[in-house]
Amino acid sequence: ESYKLFQQLKANPNDGKSLVALATMYIREARVTANYAYYDKAALAAINKALQLNPQDFEALTLQSLVYLSQHHFQDGLSIAEKAKAINPYNAFVYGLCVDGNVETGNYQEAVANADQMLSIRPDMRSYARASYLREIYGDFPGAIQAMQMAVDAGAPGDEGTEWSRVQLGQLYENTGDMQNAKMNYQMALDRRPGYP
Repeated sequence: ESYKLFQQLKANPNDGKSLVALATMYIREARVTANYAYYDKAALAAINKALQLNPQDFEALTLQSLVYLSQHHFQDGLSIAEKAKAINPYNAFVYGLCVDGNVETGNYQEAVANADQMLSIRPDMRSYARASYLREIYGDFPGAIQAMQMAVDAGAPGDEGTEWSRVQLGQLYENTGDMQNAKMNYQMALDRRPGYP
């Protein structure tokens, strides 16, 4: 996949779609390897070039927001997500970015409203995980566990996102004193994705 992208960009360095695909690949690698310093920089270079070509590129804006949020530039990430949401208000992913940005800037009511919108557009692993986190913030640990279990169930076993959700579920059990279920979820994540950091 990467070889093909590099060849396409070599032939046409101004191919915005390939730049966005390359940035997506870098972001995925950052999450899998935990080497954010290298891959975030590479992703932003591709994203910024795509945005120079088209400042209204919805996908590039969402990826830029995602990287900024992961780097703890919460207000910038939220502002970019809001700009992207104005371009496409029917995309669940952009609402997730708005949830994350609003949570990190203390705007919990906005976060809940965005999570509700995200769930109504696409009830999936990402939206259930965000609902779980918001329930945890509000002290509803049984509800948080239920939503995170839904996130786990929505994913494919062994997939990085699924096992990330399973680890979060384990942490919820651990935080509520249920060490048996916590340990079971951690072990299941390791069984399905050996060596998962």
